[in-house]
Amino acid sequence: MAVKEIQSTVKMVNAAYEAITSDTDTTTTGIDTAGYDLGVSFAFRAATYTDGTYVIAFEEADDNATWTAVPSAYIVGDASSSISAVSVVNDEDATFGIISAKRYLRAKITSTATTSGAVIIGTVALGGELKPV
Repeated sequence: MAVKEIQSTVKMVNAAYEAITSDTDTTTTGIDTAGYDLGVSFAFRAATYTDGTYVIAFEEADDNATWTAVPSAYIVGDASSSISAVSVVNDEDATFGIISAKRYLRAKITSTATTSGAVIIGTVALGGELKPV
C-alpha cells in the first residue's frame, strides 16, 4: 500500500488551553474553517487533572459572533463524550468530527463537580481544500 503525506493538506490548530477551576461554561476561540472543505476534527484531553467532569459541546457561526449549537446529528463520534477521572486514568482523548456549513466553529466546555479542576487542551485538524484536477 502506498503511503501518502497529509502535511500539505491538513492544518493543525490549537483550539483550547483552558485552566478550569469551577463549575462553569467555558467557550473557546472561534476556529475559521474557510478553505478547509475536507472536514474538521477536534480532540480534547486533560492535563493537570485534579477533579471534575468536562462535557464538550460545539457551536457554529457565520460571523464569529452569533453562535448556535451544532445539532448532535452533525457531531461524528460520541456526542455525550466527556473528560473525567476515568478518561484521564485510561489516557483517552475525547474526539469529534463536526459537519457544518458555517464558517466558524468553537467548543463549549461545561464543567461540573469541580473544586480545583483541570487544564483542558484541545486541538483541531482542518482538512484541506477541494481543488479541481
